[in-house]
Amino acid sequence: MVACFMAAPTLRQHEGAGSNLLIPQGVGGTPENGGKYDPVRAYDRQYAEVARNRKEDRHQTLNSSSDAELDDPESSPLIPRDPEDIEMAAVTPYTSTTSLVPAVPRTHDDVETTALAQDSSLDSGQAPRRTVTTPHSTTTSLASTVRGSSTTEGKDIDGDDLLERSFAPSHLCFLEYDKNAEPIGYRTRKVTDWVREHKGDHSGTDYVFLSYTRAQFNVFTEEGLDEMGVEDPEARKTLLHIAAFDRATLERHGIDAAHQAGKKAFWWDFECIKNPDGSAAATVNNPEVYGICDIARAAHSMVVLVGPSVESKKTRPLRAYSEEALAQWLDEGGRAYSQETMTEWMQDWGSRLWTLPEILLISPEEPVKVFAIGGPRPPEKWAKRNFASRPVWKDAKLVRQLIDHYESSIHLEPLELLSLAMECFFHRVAGKRFEGDKAYALMGLLRRRPMVNTEDSEFTAFARLSLANDSESLLERLICLQPLEVDKPWHYQRDSWDSKLWDIEPKCQIAGISDDETVVLDGAYGATIEWSTMKPVYFFTRPTFRRTLTKWTLRGSPYYLIAAIALVYFSASTISQINQFRADIQADRRAKGQPPVAEADLPSADTLVGLLALFVFLLISALGLSLAAPAMILNLYVGKFWNTQASFVGMEGVPAKLGLVEEYLFAADHGRLKWSAAGSTLSRHKESEDYKGDCIGLPPLVFDNTGYDSEGSHLRAFTIIDTYSMTAMAFRAARPPTAVVVCGQEGGMQRAALCSYDWKRNTFSREQVVRLKTAVLDRMFRMDRFRFSFKRRAVSQEAAKTA
Repeated sequence: MVACFMAAPTLRQHEGAGSNLLIPQGVGGTPENGGKYDPVRAYDRQYAEVARNRKEDRHQTLNSSSDAELDDPESSPLIPRDPEDIEMAAVTPYTSTTSLVPAVPRTHDDVETTALAQDSSLDSGQAPRRTVTTPHSTTTSLASTVRGSSTTEGKDIDGDDLLERSFAPSHLCFLEYDKNAEPIGYRTRKVTDWVREHKGDHSGTDYVFLSYTRAQFNVFTEEGLDEMGVEDPEARKTLLHIAAFDRATLERHGIDAAHQAGKKAFWWDFECIKNPDGSAAATVNNPEVYGICDIARAAHSMVVLVGPSVESKKTRPLRAYSEEALAQWLDEGGRAYSQETMTEWMQDWGSRLWTLPEILLISPEEPVKVFAIGGPRPPEKWAKRNFASRPVWKDAKLVRQLIDHYESSIHLEPLELLSLAMECFFHRVAGKRFEGDKAYALMGLLRRRPMVNTEDSEFTAFARLSLANDSESLLERLICLQPLEVDKPWHYQRDSWDSKLWDIEPKCQIAGISDDETVVLDGAYGATIEWSTMKPVYFFTRPTFRRTLTKWTLRGSPYYLIAAIALVYFSASTISQINQFRADIQADRRAKGQPPVAEADLPSADTLVGLLALFVFLLISALGLSLAAPAMILNLYVGKFWNTQASFVGMEGVPAKLGLVEEYLFAADHGRLKWSAAGSTLSRHKESEDYKGDCIGLPPLVFDNTGYDSEGSHLRAFTIIDTYSMTAMAFRAARPPTAVVVCGQEGGMQRAALCSYDWKRNTFSREQVVRLKTAVLDRMFRMDRFRFSFKRRAVSQEAAKTA
């Protein structure tokens, strides 16, 4: 493809280059912005949804001011009116608060006292559970973690907007024994009640963690099915029957696992996560789910229970639970335990979102017991470090690094930990709770955890998590990556140049989170791309002696020519006048009959003849200089540019001859403009044949406009010319970018996002990422706060008509 260039800029250039030799002019344009790129005039004045500095949050208000006082500045107590008021205002700062974070008890005793005051005590005369019965109702002591779902929230000591980490589970399933010390059932008890009854003895609260996936074990109640929206009576009946059977299976194995481990309690989410009223929770929307990571950390050991999927159980009815009924059901359905079915069950368990943090955070001191339905007894024991070598995870190479980190055999830096966790967590299957669940599951690995907001998107939830922790500017680095395919999600980390996040050094900072996949950036370097015209570009070459002499000779040649013509004319006319005067004298004397005057006595023109010969020589020389002007001009402007006006010029398509572009911009093609060797994904390079070891850029391959972005927009070819570094790069994008935003540095080059501008959202959207030479930063202006989106958001037809 060849770009269509307009002829108007060419005419202007040639007219400016040779309009009049009497008035010296350069072939380039005039410098602008002090030789720097055109700045990007953009500034974001809107509130961010989540500000990096909480003082900038829209919910920050002045305690000493009401809405009326804010509307009327004269009534505000913050405005001093007397000299004494000025002094007091200077030494007495005002206090601020946020309406999102209510006050809560700060000490552990206060929390426990508050929880005990709200708790309804257990009936001490109730008989213990024997086999499979409805769990006894108690009230949870863990404060709500979902913002806005309760009047109290558990908060971290580091800040009011962070969740408090729990030390232990609020409820456990405590075993009940017969006279022979054999377990006959269990009772779900509040841990604080159990400790109080045993006079502060915590030794019996050590527990076994039961891990399973609800894709294999259905534990939903009537309330849970209502939340899931299951309305078909037959489907509800089937699911409830399977749920009763699966709950009995889990309870039986939980009791056996705790007894075999020598512990008095076990934990599983269905029984030990309670609703605020103390009833059994379906855990679909229960906020206590986000504290399971701390429960896994505090557990003595873990038991993994796997079996056939719930979907396979719907095809054939289940009878009441018993070991014999289960074995018969498995045999009849061809789902009996084997190495093949075991592998399938473990892979199903390993593909789920919430099982990954459980195995990562469990203590490595005890092996993990893997129970398989219908499998051998006693169960297999797997060391935590050996899980990656078993057929459990398809991304075992990544998970292994996380396991090694939590076993302290290797140490991952915060950036490495979070980037690896992103790759592992965001590709896992999760039951639909909230959009940000994958980020909330990941936050269990980190110390600082933001409050759960049920309205957060996946990106917003992760961005809040990243900003709350020392993530070493992960999001800023993520902006600088160029995905291999344009339709990849924001968390995709495979870069077109094979760079990792830690290879990139950020040059900007995220000041806040705007909305889905949109952040507020500050401090980036930016420049505007010119698309409307190709005006002459100012340039400067070094004033060598040869250039100086050529310049004065070339610029003086009109004066030399005029002077030579004038001197030749003057000398020739003078000689003619002298000869005519001599002839007139002799003729006059002949007319009077007088003898002629001797030639020696008459005026002589011999000297003027010599001068005329000299002037003719000068005239010929001046004519020669005039004829040699093109060659002299060429000699004057060849060589290296020592300075040029920095600008980005954009064009659609890929020019077949880059020299033609240089001629339009710099009046002549001298081969200074080169293709970038590694500037874009279409760039190519090779070793120079003339200078061994030199890397030279090659023209991009000719290709068709094929491909679409994530919105279905057609990808087109564009070319950007950098007149400062004298390079050209071709790329593909759905829209022509209007700004170059440098966000990071990698491999000795600058990572720049080519952005289009969405005026409806006041947002710059990333179209493509390119690599620029580091020297361009010297000619760029820094940008103030602006909104940056990982991709352009599609606008509905209704919104477009409204706009």
